[in-house]
Amino acid sequence: MEDDDDRRSLQVVNSLYCHEEPLLVSSTPTPPPPPAAAADDDDTTTSRSSSCSCSCSSTSVLPPPHQPPEIVVGGDHHQEKRQRQLLAAEEEEAAVRYMVARQGCYAPSRGCYLHHLLSSAGGHGGVAAARSMGVHYIIYVINKLGLAASTAFNAVNYLDRFLSINCHLQRWDESWMVELVSVACLSVACKLDEVNIPSLHHLQMEEVLGHSFRSATVRDMELTLLKALQWRLACVTPFSFLHYLIIPPPSSASAARCTRLLLRSLAEPSLLLRFDPSVIAASAIRCCVGLHHHHQQDYSSSSDAISRLLLLIRPADCPTVGKHA
Repeated sequence: MEDDDDRRSLQVVNSLYCHEEPLLVSSTPTPPPPPAAAADDDDTTTSRSSSCSCSCSSTSVLPPPHQPPEIVVGGDHHQEKRQRQLLAAEEEEAAVRYMVARQGCYAPSRGCYLHHLLSSAGGHGGVAAARSMGVHYIIYVINKLGLAASTAFNAVNYLDRFLSINCHLQRWDESWMVELVSVACLSVACKLDEVNIPSLHHLQMEEVLGHSFRSATVRDMELTLLKALQWRLACVTPFSFLHYLIIPPPSSASAARCTRLLLRSLAEPSLLLRFDPSVIAASAIRCCVGLHHHHQQDYSSSSDAISRLLLLIRPADCPTVGKHA
């Protein structure tokens, strides 16, 4: 009986391994194959693998992973630093070109809106008074709560775009309507830019608002605003270019001076509507350089880099923003 069982087991093993040689258990490990095989060995291996339809291998030799070539600087740290500066300059130019190309997508309608602003500039109502009230409220809350400057620029951009769409309405003489739109613009801008978003209760300050609105009312106005703006909120403002035109961080004195000039320009609707944001940003930087020569070391050590960036945004058309500020 035992002989019959051994024969059956041998037949099963032979059928499973496709007539391969029986496995041999050895106490000594088999030495690994040589790293480079000869041509005749390759032919033998190919013929063996083709003669068996279901071949199994207990060991496999994988080639070493591909190693990238080592970069040897050769001790020339100045050349490496120069290459990095050139690469950073190319990236900045590409970013500026991209923003210049898309800044028109976030601009308010200039024709009819500018006409309404100029025609009602001397009166006590109309679109001009509504915009002035809204910008004053936005700047006041930004200073009181210590919000980011980008929040102010985005909020004013939303306000201008919404007013330009609805400048033909006669309801802008009603202060509550202007205040509601202004609160909605600032609330949406805070949700886009701020890390710690202030509540609607903190945004509605009694010092500058004559009305208080419920949260549901403000949210309904936010939805109306978003639909009017077609949900395009990541707008390009003059403040968007300061990071690329000024090398120091935003906390530096140079960037702070340019930011103050640009914040003052928000109160001039004709300036924002007649010139592109890139042109206004370049103008503010030129004014800072012209009025504060002794602070020029705050800017990039390479004046050629700044000049090249300014050439991308047509500095010849720049107005004199804050020249007498």
